[in-house]
Amino acid sequence: MNLPSSKPILSESPPNIFPFVKGECCNCGIKDRWLLHNVVVRGVDRRICTSCVLRLHPSSFCPCCFEFYENPLSTTSSAHRFVSCIKCSSLSHIHCLSSPPPPSYLCPPCSQPNFTFFPVPESPIDEKLSKIFLCACKVASSSMKKHFHLSRIRSERAVREAAMARKKTKEAIEHVFALQKLQGSIGLTNGNNVVVKKEELNGHSQSPNGPLISRVGANGIGSPVIGNKIGGGNGSDGRIGNNGSGKFGPSFKAF
Repeated sequence: MNLPSSKPILSESPPNIFPFVKGECCNCGIKDRWLLHNVVVRGVDRRICTSCVLRLHPSSFCPCCFEFYENPLSTTSSAHRFVSCIKCSSLSHIHCLSSPPPPSYLCPPCSQPNFTFFPVPESPIDEKLSKIFLCACKVASSSMKKHFHLSRIRSERAVREAAMARKKTKEAIEHVFALQKLQGSIGLTNGNNVVVKKEELNGHSQSPNGPLISRVGANGIGSPVIGNKIGGGNGSDGRIGNNGSGKFGPSFKAF
């Protein structure tokens, strides 16, 4: 009886160094890139490769030793002296250079047209590539932290503006309700005045002089006749001073 071997069977193919899904860099457009980083570029969240992360942030690290400048010091600092590239904003440590830098210093990416920070490795990753990859991760993390901080400031400002707008809207609604209430009270007062005027025109039962229509008579055809009381006359015949021998002389006869 043949028993199975206790030794594990080793695979001939080497293990996958980066067990991540491959994708396309949103900056250089090259496909088959491993481990794309989320970085905010010009206010837009993009997924870019390690080499493009470092190319887009030249002042955030030293291109020679790949030290991340979390809090960059001044170029005149004695502890960390830097030399800047004449083409980009890259800052390199002076002690990282093999020889004194020339007056017109060019960083490695600017001095070589086809330079790439992180070539796709065909062999196991070494210490240098590990430093490059770690530096790119720190740059991407710092970029996302800054974006989060700015987004938080904008969100807090939007909340304050929304609260102020809500307060103004509430005040405007209360003002409209007050105007409607005032308009209703004015309309009610005007209605009461109209009712009082109508009662005065039609006469009131408790008026001592009686209704107005009883004091202004009618002659039978709709025209009012007002009694003549001038000069003591009775006003029944339409003559002035009708007293026979009145103070106003002889009476006048109507023709």
